[in-house]
Amino acid sequence: NGTRMSTETNVPNWGLARISQKYLPLQTDYTYPNSSGEGVDVYVIDTGINVEHQEFGGRATWGITTVENSGNTDDNGHGTFVAGIVGGALFGVAKDVRLIAVKALDASGSGSVSDILYGLQYVIKTAKLNGNKSRSVVNLSLGTQKSTALDQAVTALVNAGIIMVAAAGNGDENGVGQDACDFSPASARTALTVGSTDRSDNVASFSNYGPCVNIFAPGVKIRSAWIGSDTATYVSSGTSFSTPFAAGVVATYISERQRQKRANMAPEEVIRAITGMATEGVIHGLDSRSPNLLLYNGI
Repeated sequence: NGTRMSTETNVPNWGLARISQKYLPLQTDYTYPNSSGEGVDVYVIDTGINVEHQEFGGRATWGITTVENSGNTDDNGHGTFVAGIVGGALFGVAKDVRLIAVKALDASGSGSVSDILYGLQYVIKTAKLNGNKSRSVVNLSLGTQKSTALDQAVTALVNAGIIMVAAAGNGDENGVGQDACDFSPASARTALTVGSTDRSDNVASFSNYGPCVNIFAPGVKIRSAWIGSDTATYVSSGTSFSTPFAAGVVATYISERQRQKRANMAPEEVIRAITGMATEGVIHGLDSRSPNLLLYNGI
């Protein structure tokens, strides 16, 4: 029942290399379990996905658009970028995962809490219909001031057996990190909330922090898929882009358990496993209230 491995050499995205090694110096290879998210659905609640992009090889589909007067297309880029990190062929963590676009943010990248709630309800309904709840993950690379409604919706999703991975958030209007407990869905206790580090394992200056964060992952100068063509790429920074690294590791962890015919786990057990695999104590510049845990794929 041993895990079979694949290796991607000379990765175009340093974050991939970082999550498959415990300690620096940074390598250029990404090693990952062969199962690589197969059979797992990751719902990207965002600006949509450029589903025709070559990174997705037909594994990305359109789920629903909850934004009014908006087409089934990513007219911002953010959602495509996020999806590329979750499951792109070159840029992605879980290379066999299925990606479902849930467009709840408009062309400017903003949206209403009600549109996001509608998107979350769609996920619960669809995962139940597909009988795939235990193999469903939601990536929520967005944030707002603390919203009880949004945090409760996250709890409802998790209670339905679906794993929620959420961005810690990118600080205040000056880009200085704040306490993630003041933002949603970062503050939702049932979510896996993800902060950002750079390639030297420093906490990113923009990253929110504190006891509501569960784990940190690469989020500075990350390359991924973009809009405008089916080969477009872009480089960006933010906790939005750390979150899909964690979602990809979650998807891979689930697919690997499936391959080994092991029992389904509840969302909180999966989150405990992911934080349990993390590399402890390597992040510089963190306050004592934040967990010093860097995402690791456990190979």
